[in-house]
Amino acid sequence: MQLNSHIFCHLSNAAPVYLLTWLIVRRSFSLKSYEASMAATYGLGHWPALGTFGVALPLLFTIGVIATSVWALGEELGWRGFLFPRLQERFGFHGACLISGLIWAVWHFPGLLWADYNAGTNPIFAMSCFTVAVVAMSYIMGYLRMSSGSIWPCVLLHATHNTFVEGIFDPLTASVGCAKYITSEFGIGLALSIVAAAAILISKRGFGKEHLHGLKLPSERPTERHQCND
Repeated sequence: MQLNSHIFCHLSNAAPVYLLTWLIVRRSFSLKSYEASMAATYGLGHWPALGTFGVALPLLFTIGVIATSVWALGEELGWRGFLFPRLQERFGFHGACLISGLIWAVWHFPGLLWADYNAGTNPIFAMSCFTVAVVAMSYIMGYLRMSSGSIWPCVLLHATHNTFVEGIFDPLTASVGCAKYITSEFGIGLALSIVAAAAILISKRGFGKEHLHGLKLPSERPTERHQCND
């Protein structure tokens, strides 16, 4: 229950960024085009509200999250399942979060630079905001990994983050004015909101030895010693 609340709190930090953008940047809230796009996907273009809120979003929150979780699991097995515990053993919690976050960010750079994984902003600006966001997210992920001793909370957060941001908030935001420089994973607003969420979480919880029980590597686990008698 506590882990679910941390995931919800993180997602709720993204909503104010988009709400403020929609209020401040004229014509940045694009509900009609979002409804048209979502409804058309299911052949309900003549009933955009029904297609969006009655069909598309319920499916996105269920089947969509499950499907995204399968994809997120592939990443989290590497980032938090394999890499993070070994970095934590050598560099401590903060070192592990920082190093794994930087590697996580750089791993996405080719798609950001040479594919369509960008909101259309300047590449340097996009990479900077994305790196800040991902490193901050690594602290939240690291906390979930250490608190639970499992990668599944990380998988759930990864999947729900992508579902809400990429499947709802971003498509609802028109690329007008400075909106794209504030929102999305490549905007300054979302980056700062994730930093704030990570800072609040870490400062409130701290990391004593009692949090390390779930991250014992095979080499750290007690093994039976057998003595051979001649």
